[in-house]
Amino acid sequence: MKVSDSRGRLLSLGPALNQGGEGSVHAHPEQPSSLIKIYANTTDERAEKILALLDYARQADPGQLKHAAWPTDAIYGSQRKVVGFVMPKIKGRPIHSFYSPKERKQTFPHMSWRQLIKISENTAIAFEGLHQSGVVLGDINEGNFLVTDEGYVKLIDCDSYQITQAGRTFKCPVGVGMWTPPELQGQSFADIVRTADHDAFGLAVLIFQLLFIGRHPFAAKRREDHSIEQAIQQNLFAYSREIVDTGAVAPDLSLSVHSVGQSVFRLFEQAFLANSPYGESLVVCPSCSTTNRLKRSSPTTALFRCGSCKTSLPNGSHHQRPSASTWIEALRDLDSNLITCPNNKTHQHLRGQRCPFCDLETRGYFAFSPAFDGAHVPTAELGPDPAVRRLWEELRTAAIPAYNLPILSPVRTIGRPLPRGITRSNPRFYQGWVLVVAAVIGSYWIGGFAALAIFIGVTMILSGKETRAYRKEMALRQEALSSFRRQCANLETELITERTRLGSVLDKIRREAAQIYQEIEQLQLAYRNGIKELDQKRRDVQLRVHLNKYLIARRKFTGLGPIRKALLQANGIETAADIYFARYRVRGIPSEVWDALRKWSERQCQQFIFDESEPIPPEEIANLGSSLRSKKSALVAALQKLRSDWLIALQRGNQLAATISRKSLVAQQQAVQAEQDIFAIREV
Repeated sequence: MKVSDSRGRLLSLGPALNQGGEGSVHAHPEQPSSLIKIYANTTDERAEKILALLDYARQADPGQLKHAAWPTDAIYGSQRKVVGFVMPKIKGRPIHSFYSPKERKQTFPHMSWRQLIKISENTAIAFEGLHQSGVVLGDINEGNFLVTDEGYVKLIDCDSYQITQAGRTFKCPVGVGMWTPPELQGQSFADIVRTADHDAFGLAVLIFQLLFIGRHPFAAKRREDHSIEQAIQQNLFAYSREIVDTGAVAPDLSLSVHSVGQSVFRLFEQAFLANSPYGESLVVCPSCSTTNRLKRSSPTTALFRCGSCKTSLPNGSHHQRPSASTWIEALRDLDSNLITCPNNKTHQHLRGQRCPFCDLETRGYFAFSPAFDGAHVPTAELGPDPAVRRLWEELRTAAIPAYNLPILSPVRTIGRPLPRGITRSNPRFYQGWVLVVAAVIGSYWIGGFAALAIFIGVTMILSGKETRAYRKEMALRQEALSSFRRQCANLETELITERTRLGSVLDKIRREAAQIYQEIEQLQLAYRNGIKELDQKRRDVQLRVHLNKYLIARRKFTGLGPIRKALLQANGIETAADIYFARYRVRGIPSEVWDALRKWSERQCQQFIFDESEPIPPEEIANLGSSLRSKKSALVAALQKLRSDWLIALQRGNQLAATISRKSLVAQQQAVQAEQDIFAIREV
């Protein structure tokens, strides 16, 4: 094929390196670092857009376009008509090669989650540069993003981008539903002027796929049979904590939302629910940089003020998705808070959390390459090590305290005298005695009047024995004594209750610890049994290993383009093994394409030859060992938590017992004092 560049130089193009419905890509005959794209059908509008892209690049900041394979020259056919363009040659792999677990483990077996986070950050950096220059990507899909060996993200197919040049907007006429926001689902892209906020949805999907190991945020288990595009349109974000009873739940063996931290996951909710009535959005005040939470159910015309400086926030700001710069900052913050798992260097997790990838391995799912190489698994590591034995022995032999109330040491206590002005008896008491004695002595002279005098005297003695004030004081002191004695009894009951409760709690902890320790002891046996089971199922194991070598992404099938391959990957279908053992057809894949995939997997199966002499594949042994090691780590962490719970419960019990004992000593002292107070006024 003979073409020419903008300077009129003739170029002879060789065979196409890649060919699709839109055109073909060829090596540049004179520039090894460049490629030439030739359109199959060149329209006047497409030719004008290529020239506009070239003018746009001349006026833009080169740093903002450095991550894109931006057209560098126009290619002309006969009659000097634009038929294509020159673009930089980028060496890299499609981004799905990194978030697809099986493909990544084959190509980059030592890649870690931290590196995937870095690729996510670099993806956002590429978006940010284009958005700062006024470019809208529009057509976002996994095939348009290449990752270099250094981890940088480069963008290709830039001729579809939306730009505004010389007052004219050249729209992006294409798009892929799996990365298209809900408000654009089912729309004609050629008629829509897109925005950076539309791009922000696709960016969030890519970051989600990288962080959540290939899972698509809208691929879920549902009560109703929705396609991914339908789920996007209905805001059925499967991982959301804001939506209740949508019938959509995250697939089995998915990464927990807590693994990325609250701030990052809130950005996902803001991106995927931006135009839904669910949840909140985070809006940064332009004046004081305070982050405000605004309800997305509020209309775009609602007026909001910053919670700190009361500055009015832009209308509709609560409906905006996180920008690329917001993602860059959040991902860097996530990376700074990660620690590497001691069991596997490819695993990272947030400080204070258990490793989520080890948890997945205990359930049989390996997002990253196992820590063992499979040649030799140190089974001794699976059993209780000295530290675990010491931990269990500490819990097994620890005494459960038997709390008892302290007995007050004998102390000399002086009772309080009667208050001033209060006497036990009044004068009538003594006058009555005088009258009785006088009547008895003078009975000979006064005769019958003596009996009357004696009656009157006795009455005076009885009524004057204790004053009313004395009786009231005595009643108060007796009531105080009763109160203190009741308080002592209540404190003793409270201590017995706490002793019983603490004993029950500690006994439960000890039983759970015994069960966990027993499970750790059985891990070595589980490993030996697992090896036996693998040996008995060597044919199935060898077959699965054989089929897993055949990646769908690297094969060409009629009717199965990049978009449908991405749909399969989002549903966990990556290899011939996944097709062969699949229970149902993935929605969105035509039955004839699915049948072709089934026949392909069966052909690969027919090529399989079982080797009786071949040992168990090392990767299967590695998976078994890594799974049990992860399980041991989880069990040891649970045992350590039980020890922590024991110490916390014991500390709480000791503190409560000490408080009750102090109160009891005070109550006993008060009771002794009350007894002496009563004795002091009785002896008056």
